[in-house]
Amino acid sequence: MDGIAPQNQKAYSLMHEQLSLKAYSANTKRMYLAEFAHLLTRIIHGFFVMKSQNANLPAGKGR
Repeated sequence: MDGIAPQNQKAYSLMHEQLSLKAYSANTKRMYLAEFAHLLTRIIHGFFVMKSQNANLPAGKGR
């Protein structure tokens, strides 16, 4: 769970649990968890961080 904010780590664990309960295959779980982890690494304190878009904005103009 590297890069996932501490407040989002529980969501990752719950997703893992739900995928196991629904008996998805190992490959499907791996893919879904990788994509979900990628999303969670981009979410910080409820804000979606778009680094490439905000990189060229003057200070104070991005989220």
